[in-house]
Amino acid sequence: MNSINEQQKVIVALNGDDVAFEEIFVKYYPVVRKVRNNFFVSGMDKDDWDQEARIILYRSMQKFNPSLRVSFGSFYSRSLRNRAIDLVRQTNAQKRVPEGHLTSIDVNEAYYCDTVEDEASACPERTMIYLEKFKWILDGCSSMERDAFLRMMSTPNEDLNLTSERAMINAFERCRRKFKND
Repeated sequence: MNSINEQQKVIVALNGDDVAFEEIFVKYYPVVRKVRNNFFVSGMDKDDWDQEARIILYRSMQKFNPSLRVSFGSFYSRSLRNRAIDLVRQTNAQKRVPEGHLTSIDVNEAYYCDTVEDEASACPERTMIYLEKFKWILDGCSSMERDAFLRMMSTPNEDLNLTSERAMINAFERCRRKFKND
């Protein structure tokens, strides 16, 4: 896309065209992914980061000045990087550091077992949703993937021999990706 066409698309997106905005976001999504992988922001998952990237894209469109002879892509990339640095600084600020020492749940396991509610066991609706999802995934798996999935779910901490069990591990990973992508 040349710079004139890109500038026109930015103007169209600023005027409320969601399709043009989404096209620009998809075009620069590799930049978003690269910045996300370079900076760890505590408590921010992929969806949060994508939403933040869309906000920065909109602000970059508003502030972009083509007369400065800088491409929109590099301007957006720099804006996104600066925002990531701001978020890292914000989460690591001294005033946000916990006052007391953090302890593991495993240290006081009995205390947490008595005081923390297990949402999965208390919610039959969620249990049914997971059962339906497992059934749907298992129906879409090959017999080897199904065997690997059931074996790994029945003994998740079992050490597998990497040379003889490589096919089984790969089958489980394929099944896990199907479950994750659903």
